[in-house]
Amino acid sequence: MMENNVEQIQTELSLIQAALKEQSVIVNVMSVLDEYTFISKKYELAWNCLKTKAQSNEEGQRISLDDIIDAVRQGNESLSQDDIHAIITPCYTSLLSIAKKLMRFETVRRINSEATKATEEILSGAIDPSEGLIRIGTSLEDMNTRITDNRDYKPFVDKFRDIAGAALNPEAPLADVIPSPWRQLNRYLKDGGIGSGQLVTIAARTSVGKTVMATNWAAHAARLGKKVMYVSLEVDETDIIKRMVSYTNDIFLSDLSPTRAANNNFVQTKINTALEEISNWNVVIEDEPGLTLDKIAAKAYTKKKTDGLDVLFVDYLGLIAISGRSKREELATLSRSFKVMARRLGIPVVILAQVNRERRGDEDPMPHLSDIKDAGDIANDSDVAIILHRDLHDDSIEKKMTVLLEKNRGGQTGKYMSFPIELAKNQILDNDDDELQGFGGDTNTQQNTEEPKTEEVEVQEPIWNDDVSKFEEDDEDVDIFDGAFS
Repeated sequence: MMENNVEQIQTELSLIQAALKEQSVIVNVMSVLDEYTFISKKYELAWNCLKTKAQSNEEGQRISLDDIIDAVRQGNESLSQDDIHAIITPCYTSLLSIAKKLMRFETVRRINSEATKATEEILSGAIDPSEGLIRIGTSLEDMNTRITDNRDYKPFVDKFRDIAGAALNPEAPLADVIPSPWRQLNRYLKDGGIGSGQLVTIAARTSVGKTVMATNWAAHAARLGKKVMYVSLEVDETDIIKRMVSYTNDIFLSDLSPTRAANNNFVQTKINTALEEISNWNVVIEDEPGLTLDKIAAKAYTKKKTDGLDVLFVDYLGLIAISGRSKREELATLSRSFKVMARRLGIPVVILAQVNRERRGDEDPMPHLSDIKDAGDIANDSDVAIILHRDLHDDSIEKKMTVLLEKNRGGQTGKYMSFPIELAKNQILDNDDDELQGFGGDTNTQQNTEEPKTEEVEVQEPIWNDDVSKFEEDDEDVDIFDGAFS
């Protein structure tokens, strides 16, 4: 360990030596060492001086050795004659290479620290061995991501040149997104679906249809050949499988119960067709009770590395416990962690959240992100937020669900849509026509089949009116609110 420290300190000195020579790239290399912990205080002071002056140097003046000596002295440290001689000696190793080498030292230090901490907790009985291994594995994966992501920096204009080339090329591949099963929703989502690094929140009150939408979307992705992971903390794997297959193959959920299809040739045909269709699906369902954030992360990282992963669904957020924290702190940590996970894995992560507060009297019955209890951070972290609402007391034959696209980073927001639902088959049906301009109110509600405008539309607060007879109907043959209200 002592030999490693000597070598690391020598590398820190080489960093100052190279930085004084390659001052023009200091700003580009700084992020590589954002989380590095210096062993030598005087070299840390010297590096901080180089960073500060490189960032504020607007006139292109070079940083001198005297600047470094003064900064170290102000930190109550001093450079020896040997240090000064080494710093002014020509350096033939690039600044970026030295920075990466220092981060390797930092990685080893963190591995040892994480292993020591996990060992102590396992021996004390605070955690079981499997959880300790998962924690170490997650930490190692996190460190590996940061190191491998430190690639050579490319000039800004060259990066834009790549973007412009793809935009101008008629044969360039389209953005790799996970489209939803609903064409109208895809019209408003950026690039027609959800993509790499996005955190997507689906929120609704109890029993409205969060899991219905999530399983529909997951099955649709699997049918398109995407690799899917579905984490279910509320129901078991069998229920999720039934829901996904019922949706794609138009089978009643009840017909998938034991013996129900034994004497029904029609259902038998549908089941056999389903078996053939889903044979190539790549879907992993995790239904282990009490899954922690660390375990979910470890499973997702493992799936990504070993077999690939295109989208992760988490059903639902409120059932993931983080001990020793308030509910607000828990949800803030979870939403931020899943956002970071989406960025690092390069996939969309879809989380389900519960809206607890019921509306009363003449209040707008449509919930909003602000109604999610103790979860203000979810609104900030989410790239896309979809709110669901339906009347649970609706006894009409043709039931409908109202969908509000409340947040849509890079796209239009405040879009209300109405979709037919068939809960017996776990289906939210596609309906490209029913768009609602506000939820309720005789002046804000109309049918609209025009193509959406390209500019961003501000969210319009819906105005509720209990008298549904006042709604204007542009087409007497189409009642888009049939079954939507009690």
